[in-house]
Order: sequence, then C-alpha cells, then structure tokens
Amino acid sequence: MKIGLITMDIPYTGGSEYVMYEQVKYLNEQGHDVEIYCTWFNMNDINLQEYAREMKITEFWKPFPSPVLKSTINAIMPVKLLFLCNLEVMKGCDILIAHKYLSQYIASRVKKKYRIPFIWYCHTPLKPAYGISRRQHKKILEYLFSIVKKEDQEGAYSSDFVFVNSKFNRDEMFFKAYPHFPKDKVEVLYPPFKGYFDYEPRYGKYVLCVGKILPSKNQLLVIEALNKIKEDLSCSGFRIVFVGEIQDQIYYRKIKNKIKEYGIEDLVKFTGLVTEDDIKDYYLNCAFGIYSPIKEDFGLVPLELNSAGKICLSIDEGGCKETTPDRYRFSNANELGKLLLNTVNMTVEERREEGKYLRERAKNLSVGHFTGLLERVEELTGSR
Repeated sequence: MKIGLITMDIPYTGGSEYVMYEQVKYLNEQGHDVEIYCTWFNMNDINLQEYAREMKITEFWKPFPSPVLKSTINAIMPVKLLFLCNLEVMKGCDILIAHKYLSQYIASRVKKKYRIPFIWYCHTPLKPAYGISRRQHKKILEYLFSIVKKEDQEGAYSSDFVFVNSKFNRDEMFFKAYPHFPKDKVEVLYPPFKGYFDYEPRYGKYVLCVGKILPSKNQLLVIEALNKIKEDLSCSGFRIVFVGEIQDQIYYRKIKNKIKEYGIEDLVKFTGLVTEDDIKDYYLNCAFGIYSPIKEDFGLVPLELNSAGKICLSIDEGGCKETTPDRYRFSNANELGKLLLNTVNMTVEERREEGKYLRERAKNLSVGHFTGLLERVEELTGSR
C-alpha cells in the first residue's frame, strides 16, 4: 500500500526524525511504498542522515523554502497559509502517519479532502516554551503557538488513532492538551533507537553527554554538578565530553562563561556536530553517560547508552523515569555530583556487569514498536 509520513521542517539530526526514518525503512522492507512529505528540505545539507538520502521525500510547501527559518515558523506558516500548500501530492496515499507537532493538522485537511485515514505518532503535543534562554524569546514562542491552537486541536481530534512515545507523554502532556480525545484510541508505543547491542563495549576515561546545545537540554546543570566535585574529578583523570550541534549560541556562551568562572576548562570538551560513525565510537568508548533535559517526552539517549553497555545518569523527570532505573536518576546538581563521583569510582568490571543488565533492559523496551505500528496501519486500511 502507499503510506505517507508527514512532518514539517526536517532538522535531520533530531531524535524524532530518526524515529520517522526507521519507520520508513521498516515499512519499505514490508513491501509498502512509503514517502515522506515535508515543508522544506535540502538533499545536499550536510546534516541530512546518510540513510535518509535514499528515501522518497516530497515538499508540499513552496513559498519560502529557507533553512534560515526556525522550525517553529516552518511549522506554523503552512498551517496558517494552508491555501499555499500542495496537498494534492498526498491524494494517492492509502493512509498517512503524521509526525511532529502541527503535522496532524495537515493530515486532517488531507483526510477531509481525499478521505484518507491517518495515525498521529505524537512525539509531543504542541511544544511548550520551556527551557528558552531569554524571556522575550519565550514570550514570542508562546504567542506563535497561541495563534495555531485552533488548528492544533482540530488536527488532534481528527486523528483516527494516536501513538504516544511514553506514559509521561500520554498522562502529563497528551491528555492535558486534548482532554476529550477517546482514551481507547491512544496507545503508548516506545520509539526505536540506535542500538549498539552487537558491539563490544570499551570503557575510556570520559563521561558522555549527547544532545544539541540548547536550554531545553539543560547542560548547565551538568556544569553546576561538575563544579561541586571538580577537585575529585580532576584527580580521577576523567572529563566530560559534550557531543552535539551547538544550536543556541547565547546558551553556549553562558555555559562557557560558567566553565571559565569555575575554573574547570580542563574537565570539559565540546565536539559540535559529529558523524554517525563518530557518535557510535563515543558511545562504545565512554565510561558512562549523563542525560539532563527539561521535561523530555521520551529521550533516546539513555537507551542508546544502555544498548552500548553503559550506565546513564538521567534527570528524574519526563520520559527518563521510564528509561532509567531509580538508582541512576537525579533531581538537582548536588545529587548529580554525588552520582557522578560514585560512578567514576566504580571499577571497569563493576561498570561492565551493570552494563550487561542495562543492555537486556534496553532490548525489552524496544520490542514491538514496528509490529504495533503495522498492525494499526493494516487495521485502518483493511489491509488493502
């Protein structure tokens, strides 16, 4: 059957894009014809994942194709200027799967016009303005989301079925945003993630923090924790390596200023954007990892670290409560500092043994994603 996956802009390196690409690969392998529909993308962009280059991607929004526009604007403009969208490109689909916030509204308009059912794979409802580095930016973002609230609600309530990526998303985000949506049409489907189960882990003398440099990723909390244990960490020979694209220069400068103020320059390294092969090497060679985002709907990083046989210290909120055991969660910089030091002081054998348990746990969390998705697709299309 012909399956269309709708997103808005494609930031290429985001976790939600990885989930979408994995779904495309799986559905293609099952013999279906799958195409991605988005507002804008550039096949020559260096950030576009290599495996996405062979996928069919079609733009449905042409007026302002520009990478300069922020992702929020790229999502809101087609929704408010729907008459400039070419929805006809999707009319041959048997079913649509909407990804990202507001893509469900585009899917709802296609459904209304061409009677095509759609599933919303809801990574998050309309994104809250948390973690914004400057107050005026937060106000602007809140305003932008307020002007598309009607479309957001219409798209959500038009969904034939909704998958959410965590229990936290379902209970604390989705049903608070859409309280009247039928509960029997919402299901938790944990996302696929980059698994390193088949590789032999090695344990270098660095702690890995993977994520774009953004206020919502909360890297400053890690810096505050480092400051509290800097003497002990310095003696241990360990350092912290931040791997990820530096997307917010203001926030990055704030982090760098704190590092200088605390005198911990020798304990911290930033790599910027790296290749997929580099990411794999960082996962397989780190001692363990830290993950500290604010109210993350799910978070793939802890499971990716676990799949590499590594411990992940995660913040005690959001989807991390479902991916990380209690003993490895922290609520503030003091708790993280203590956990960090305790884990640094573990022997390699202790880390290796714990890694075996965490690998098995990660495998269990990833089971059933694709079969659950395909079953619902076939049910809504009558297996045509």
